[in-house]
Amino acid sequence: MRERFNQKQTVSLYSRFSTQKLAAKEKIGSYRDSNGQSVISFVPDYLGLYLENLSFIHLVTDIELKELVEQSDSLNNDNADGEFDSSEGKLTITHARQKRDPSFRKKVYDAYNNRCAMCGIGLELIEAAHIVPHSHEKGTDEIDNGMGLCALHHTAYDRSLIYFDEELNILINENKMEYLEKVGLDSGIRKFEKLAFDKVQIPKNHTLRPNIGNIKIANQTRGIF
Repeated sequence: MRERFNQKQTVSLYSRFSTQKLAAKEKIGSYRDSNGQSVISFVPDYLGLYLENLSFIHLVTDIELKELVEQSDSLNNDNADGEFDSSEGKLTITHARQKRDPSFRKKVYDAYNNRCAMCGIGLELIEAAHIVPHSHEKGTDEIDNGMGLCALHHTAYDRSLIYFDEELNILINENKMEYLEKVGLDSGIRKFEKLAFDKVQIPKNHTLRPNIGNIKIANQTRGIF
């Protein structure tokens, strides 16, 4: 893009909608435009992977790009770091690690009676969710930053599809839904809406309940407010 930056005061950057749709489905997508420029679209989870390989990532082939993402996912599951050999050189794969409290999960399970706070399901599908993400500077392992959620609602919450406000009302993120409709991934939303309570079911013990400050930070972090 350097030639354009040097020649014009205003520069438009864009990517094809079809590539963004592919990235939403496959995590990352790319194409080369008529000027031979490599354009890459990716979901937010891969911003770090993109930035740490900025000098090479636009030179790799589509197959190598897909393999890079797959290796990154594999290393992430193992909580490890590594390198990826491409035809253009080695690319780096790293993952930030935050010290975790091993008792956090048990504290959340006990506080929420092994049930999802958003739908009440148990069935050994409960996960200990962080209200403020653990990777955030204020994302602690304190019980007031935790909540018992089933696997479905935990994923939906972390991906900002669903959230709850300071009055504990459970709401659908309309901005997220608008995006999903544009990329054709909005199927099942009516059924999904019926799976949740109107309000989050919190522990009777007020010391175990979500901190209001954490709710505010969480919604700001997830782009709700």
